[in-house]
Amino acid sequence: MRNLVLASRILLLFRRFTQLLPAQALGLLLLLSGCGSTPLDKSETPSAADLSPLVAATNGTAQINPRWEDFKILPHKRKTKYEAVYLNGLLVLKADSDRSASALQTAVDVYSSKTPFLSFAWRADQFAEDNDVADRNLEDSPVRIIVAFDGDHSTLDAKDRFVLEQGKFFTGRQLPYATLMYVWSNAQALEAVVINPHSKRVRKIVLSNKNTARGEWHQFKRNVVADYERAYGVKPKGRIKAIAIMTDSDNTGDPAVGYYRDIQLLAQ
Repeated sequence: MRNLVLASRILLLFRRFTQLLPAQALGLLLLLSGCGSTPLDKSETPSAADLSPLVAATNGTAQINPRWEDFKILPHKRKTKYEAVYLNGLLVLKADSDRSASALQTAVDVYSSKTPFLSFAWRADQFAEDNDVADRNLEDSPVRIIVAFDGDHSTLDAKDRFVLEQGKFFTGRQLPYATLMYVWSNAQALEAVVINPHSKRVRKIVLSNKNTARGEWHQFKRNVVADYERAYGVKPKGRIKAIAIMTDSDNTGDPAVGYYRDIQLLAQ
């Protein structure tokens, strides 16, 4: 009888949890939780310099850096194909999404105040024209960079604390305190800050939109501390725990092809 009562309570908690945080949002949060779910030995934790190169040529073969691990957002979602390729003589990462949603992530453990700049380049060759990161039904991006922060969970409101606590209970992983994304969204204005339609602990800044040239490289150097403050209204107090990239097309259903290169965390 006690076991039945306990099982019923757990089921009730899980239902409340999934009502507060839909599956898509849970997947996005878990995306960056796996990297920091257990303490990393300092010898195994990549330094800022280890974020570059994302890809490398080993014995003449183009390969993805093994520190970047594949992550499937949800079990029923198809996986985006990531591969190291040469594009016009440049060794880059290609992402090919066919109604899929998965990512590549890597663990880091640095103070944002010490390495506040994130430098990267992306290029999008194919994507849905109506993609819109503010619309849960069209929330795809042909290229996106994701940064996970830790922080003091006691400062969150009751709903957010419940979501994070129950997320850890059901998954065994500590969900990120906050997540910042850089995205391509045709429907949004450049530099727009968009709160994720599923969870306010995920916020996005639009760097490319319908006016951005497709099929061309776009280079960025972002101050993640300033961007975090603009998105959340306060400066980050925790450490950067993970970086990820994701190309997805599961919501719009249209194929997406994007490229990434030169991802670095920098002191200045």
